[in-house]
Formats: sequence, structure tokens, C-alpha cells
Amino acid sequence: MNKSTLSTVSRPTAFEVQILRQDHPSRPSYWHTFRLDYEPGLNVTTVLQRIAMNPTTAEGERTTPLAYDVGCLEEVCGSCTMLIDGCVRQACSALVDSLLDDRHDAIELRPMSKFSVVRDLFVDRHRLFRAL
Repeated sequence: MNKSTLSTVSRPTAFEVQILRQDHPSRPSYWHTFRLDYEPGLNVTTVLQRIAMNPTTAEGERTTPLAYDVGCLEEVCGSCTMLIDGCVRQACSALVDSLLDDRHDAIELRPMSKFSVVRDLFVDRHRLFRAL
């Protein structure tokens, strides 16, 4: 394939992350949208770290730091597993570039639905560990 037939993928300068949040297991869930500058090679774990460091919504509202779980950062432990654009995936291996190829300018994150939510994307996995 020669260079003239290669197409370059246009990337946005920024993208949105829509996160289903919940302050407490007994409280209702709600959506927050965050806006981040695009950088090539980001994974969802890095995106979550950046949001947690500067918890400001796309509308400029300061909010509580995001709660989520990470462990090995090497696709081994599964602690960062969540629903990413409707699919169960590990945040450490979900690349923003691939996700933006599918949805163009936004990524949607939800906690796993098979477990009780403790807060935000952090779920109670005790029944999983008890079954081992």
C-alpha cells in the first residue's frame, strides 16, 4: 500500500466522558459529563485518573472526586472492569483512540450492573471473592 492510499484519522482536540455516578448505594444515580483534552495513546484508566485529579464537569462545576477501582494496570486482575460504551471491559486496556473510532467524540462509563454500587464506578465484589 502506498502513502497516497493511506488515510489519516482525524482526532478531536477534546472529547467528553459521560459517567453514571452514585454517591451512596441508597441514593439515586445521575450523570456527569467531563471534557478532556485529547492525547494519542490514552487508556480509560488514565482518563479516570485525570478526572479524579480535577473533578470539574464539562459545565465548569466542581464535584466530588470520582470513585473507581484499579489494581495491576496490566489486564490481569480485572479490578478496573466496568461498562465502557455498553460493553464490559477493563479500563486499563480500553484505548481512547479505539473508543472514539466507534463514538467519535464521547465515551460512556457505567459501573458493572451485576454488582451493587458502592460509589460511582466502584462496585462491591465481595460475593465474587466469596465464591472463589
